[in-house]
Amino acid sequence: MKLVTAGCSFTDMYPWPSYGDWLGYYFNDYQNISRGGSGNRSIYHTVVQAIQDGTINENTFVVVQWSSCLREDRYLPSTVEGLKTEGYAQGGSIYNNPFFDLDFVTKYFNPLQNVIEHQNYIYSLKTIFKSLHIKYLMTFMQDPRLEDMLGEPGYGGGKKHSEYLRLFKKCKPVLKQYDKLIDDSFTSTSIIEHMLTDTYQVTTYSHKDCVDCEVKKEGHPSPMQAFRFVLNIIAPKLQNIDFNTPSELINLVNEWEEFAKIKKASEDKIEPEYWPTRRFESGDEVYRSKNFKTKNRLI
Repeated sequence: MKLVTAGCSFTDMYPWPSYGDWLGYYFNDYQNISRGGSGNRSIYHTVVQAIQDGTINENTFVVVQWSSCLREDRYLPSTVEGLKTEGYAQGGSIYNNPFFDLDFVTKYFNPLQNVIEHQNYIYSLKTIFKSLHIKYLMTFMQDPRLEDMLGEPGYGGGKKHSEYLRLFKKCKPVLKQYDKLIDDSFTSTSIIEHMLTDTYQVTTYSHKDCVDCEVKKEGHPSPMQAFRFVLNIIAPKLQNIDFNTPSELINLVNEWEEFAKIKKASEDKIEPEYWPTRRFESGDEVYRSKNFKTKNRLI
């Protein structure tokens, strides 16, 4: 069976394998249709489009990783120098997003709309998957009900915006509707929560801050954290797959983990030779890695 993963940078993790890449090792085919910086509107419509074009069908297992309600996905009429704007312009939280200025945020953005639409996206996709007999699992970058972050780790600059807390108070009563939507089709914990509560903790590096050109700590899961998310959180949901961990796979995880811990930007480090599956960058396949021989019982 084919695995398809959809999400934001927590699935489209460009410097090293994401949980989707490690999970893809256990399937006989794998495609990542994620793009870093995506919000939930982009994720929803990307999945629906993939159903329409046949990328996702009854022979597909889909993992949908929902993003933040503080993101604004739009097809923009113009380009922004140095930034990718084909399709949805995806720049992360709107509060520190290079595509939207403060005037737009103040006049036109209300997270309440995104919360309500996100809940509709979840309900809609679950209904579509059920009607088409498509197997699926959903997870969050961060549970939108957690504290007052609306699914954006560290608020994504929201706390710096004078209107944020007032707008969040309008969202708070509506957050209860998630309780009706989040069921056994979701992982038991979000990716961020797993990173915070897992016994394995590590500091990794992948990019430089362009302001002072210092290498910063990475906020995304390390290769090992992503792998542990598969084994500890996703695997219990897929009991018909044998999640064996042969030595060659463990060695590969460790190679990537050592790469991630080097205090340099990714482009200044020599990455391991192989990925666990085909590598993707913003939804596009880059190259095929080593073909591991497995004896897994695939769904």
